This record gives sequence, C-alpha cells and structure tokens, in this order.
Amino acid sequence: MDKLINIGKYLLSLFSLIISVFALRHAYTHLHIPRTYWLYAVGIILLYLAIVAIILLKLKNRRTVINIIGLQAIPLAMSLLVFYIVPKMEPARTGMNNYEREFNDTQSVQIKAAMKNGIQPLETRKDAESAILNGKRLVHISSNDKYHVRKLDHSVPYLVPKATELLEDLAESFQALSGNSSRFEVTSVLRTKEDIAKLQKTNSNATTNSCHCYGTTFDISYVKFKSTFKSNKELRENLSKALYKLQKEKRCYVKFEKKQKCYHITVR
Repeated sequence: MDKLINIGKYLLSLFSLIISVFALRHAYTHLHIPRTYWLYAVGIILLYLAIVAIILLKLKNRRTVINIIGLQAIPLAMSLLVFYIVPKMEPARTGMNNYEREFNDTQSVQIKAAMKNGIQPLETRKDAESAILNGKRLVHISSNDKYHVRKLDHSVPYLVPKATELLEDLAESFQALSGNSSRFEVTSVLRTKEDIAKLQKTNSNATTNSCHCYGTTFDISYVKFKSTFKSNKELRENLSKALYKLQKEKRCYVKFEKKQKCYHITVR
C-alpha cells in the first residue's frame, strides 16, 4: 500500500512539473513578462525553499515533505503566476519585440474576418468609385485632425463602415495618450484586383487573396507620425498600447509587419 502511495506521489509530482513546463512555454510565446516579475517569482521560490529547508530540519519524514510540498507546490505556483496573474498585466514597456510576439494574427485568421465583414473584391478602382456613388458598403477616408492618410500608390482610401469606426476609435485612443496634435499615418487601405496585380510586379510577397480586397483592412506605420512635441519612440509605444487595447477587446486582428514597418489591421 505504501508503495502505491509513493508511486502516486511521484506521478503527481511529474504532472506538476509538466504543467510548469507548459506554463513557461506559454509565457515565452504569448505573454510579455518584464524581467522584474521574473525576479520576484525567483525570489518567492527561494524564500519558499528556505521555509521548506527549515521544516526539513524539524521533521524526520523528509521524503514526505519533499514529495507533498517541494516538488508540487513550486511548479503549481509558477503555473498560477503565468496563467492567472501575468495575463492581467498589459505588455511591459520593453520595446517592439514584445508587440511583435503579441501582434501575430496570421493571414489565415484575418482573411476569415475580412470575408465575413467585407465587400466582394473589386476589379478596378472605377468599381470602387461606383460602389461609393451607388451607396454600397464603402466609406471614403482622408487625412483629418485624427490621422494622416499618405499618398496611396497601390490602394484606394475606402473602408467598410465597421473598419472606419475601428480606425476612428484607434485614432482617438492614440490621441488620448499622445495629445491632439499627434497623428499616426495610414499607409494602405482597399486594394482592387488591379492594384494587387501591379503590386505583385514589385513585391513578390503580395497576396492575391489579400485582406485589403474586402475593405476591412488597413495598414498603419509604426515609424512615421505627425507630431510637434512627441518623439517617434513615445508615439510608437502609444500606438501599440491603443492597438493592444482594441485587440484585447476582440475588435480587430493585428499583424506586426517588420519588413513593411507597419501594423496590418483587420476589423473583427
């Protein structure tokens, strides 16, 4: 009987260890944990080990103490830290690498939302203009006191109403952090099939079935801003914070585009 109990204890310890490994993997892949919090966690664990050591000096049945307390409580405490406490924190201000991991909604995820919420892809830019004139689901966007729309080479400035509302809300959140004199730059909006064909001649990564075809998707630069008083570094951080909030509210999908230096955003 005692042998079965010991086997059960060792299996439970192994299970706890496996949980901790998955917790650490989850933390590295999905969460932004500042170094300070890791130091706190290590400090707590060391304190816990010191308490266990004191208990071991007082008790004769040391194996039981290690099995029940030491091997199981520490991994479970790490799991609690990673799965419950850390997700309640927003990303730390530790640079764009954190956001690169967080803003990682893939093309396959975004295209489903685009097809669900958007229009049928248009052949030419004249079709887009006709859609506006005929009162179809497109809204013209242009530079204003909230955001700047750069000169568009491979897209036209139209979005479905839901995406337009998302863009407006993002701009308001950004200005709440940066001031009303600060604006981010929209770099790409609706693409027709004609636009994509031209783009593919110079950009081999351009996708034929792009989210931009549905009027649900826009790109925003994270390196160029219109501002008098703020640094680009601070503005970039504020844009990321505003975007992170909307993403967590499940209003949009976001992809960090390192090569194009922009955020690729699709309304949900």
